[in-house]
Amino acid sequence: GAGSQSVDIGALVENSTYTLTLTGTDMAGNSASMAPKTGIVYDTTAPAFGSVVPLDSQRVNAAGCLVKFTNTENLNSGAVAYTGTGGGDTSVHSHALSGGELNSGYQEITFLDLVENATYKLDVSGTDVAGNPGSMASHTGIVYDTTKPGFGSVTPKDNDRVNSAGRIVRFTNSEDLSAGEVRYTSTAGSDSGSSYASVLSGGNLNQGAKNVDFASLVDGSTYTLTLNSTDKAGNTANTVTRTNIVYDTNPPLFGSIIPLTASRVNLNGSKITFTLSEGMSSVLLKYTANTGNPPESLGNEHTYSLVGAELTAVGTPQTKAVSPDLINNNTYTLTITGTDKAGNTAASAPNTDIIYDDALPVFGSLTPASGARINAASRAVIWTNSEDLTNGTLSYICTNGIDTGGSPQGT
Repeated sequence: GAGSQSVDIGALVENSTYTLTLTGTDMAGNSASMAPKTGIVYDTTAPAFGSVVPLDSQRVNAAGCLVKFTNTENLNSGAVAYTGTGGGDTSVHSHALSGGELNSGYQEITFLDLVENATYKLDVSGTDVAGNPGSMASHTGIVYDTTKPGFGSVTPKDNDRVNSAGRIVRFTNSEDLSAGEVRYTSTAGSDSGSSYASVLSGGNLNQGAKNVDFASLVDGSTYTLTLNSTDKAGNTANTVTRTNIVYDTNPPLFGSIIPLTASRVNLNGSKITFTLSEGMSSVLLKYTANTGNPPESLGNEHTYSLVGAELTAVGTPQTKAVSPDLINNNTYTLTITGTDKAGNTAASAPNTDIIYDDALPVFGSLTPASGARINAASRAVIWTNSEDLTNGTLSYICTNGIDTGGSPQGT
């Protein structure tokens, strides 16, 4: 009949190309035909999108949020969309494909309006020129992250002296990393020019507190420490640098210690004299009682700490006054212990049998007595000492008469 007509030809073959012809004869016997339609492709296959990135659960930065994919065929229309699913963004960021973006092959779509630390679902969809719709399975859990990773409080610090324990580099990753490196580079000493790197791997790439040891550092050498990293979104950290770190595994030395072993000392003599081989973080001087004359107890300790400039007076003899709490006629052992700035500890050899004596010596039974008349046989002076002396003076002083030998006379 006259008017619009429709006929479905169901026997066409997928991806085949056809020419369409239409002829007809009316009821009066008149015949007619249309110019043929050529190059008609039969296509029932939906378009497909391959190699789509970002992937599920990927962290991306401004560069990484670029959506990359391939079209299997030319499209009539299409869209790429990030949909916020958490982290403060629930909006849809959609880009309608146009121009060359509708062509088959590799495509890149840029997004500039994603929100920091928000989580997204990514969808790519399109309709081909035959009218077949197609889409990809959503990629979910994509986090937008443009924040650089950090290392927190890094030790050692500038100008530190470190030993085998202190050389361990301690830091805190602010987030999970994709790559990282910790490096010591020697700038002075016998190891100058050497460099030791530890590439972070395994658990050291995870967020949280970490430590990395370096067993190859050389005693007495100076180093610069650097830390670098890249997070899983591709953001690179600001390099952390610590300079003038000295590796020191030698214990400190205490020299020229006075009082000596078997000394007898009073309050003035009990002052402790010594030298330091290097700057110290702590030093303790100690008298330990070896006898228990009351009110002293056996093993009782009298301790004195160095403070301030006393800890850094290297090589120069210094004297530390002690408090007047040592007990007369008790015997003591003197020791010095300390820790240098690298953490190395040392103790001096003990100076033992130091006798504390704050009592004045006593002279007894002195003859001749006052008022005595003496001759050559009896002029010898006789007395007793209460203890051994280091020195003394004995004198006859003329107070009357003629002393041709001069006055005084003594030894």
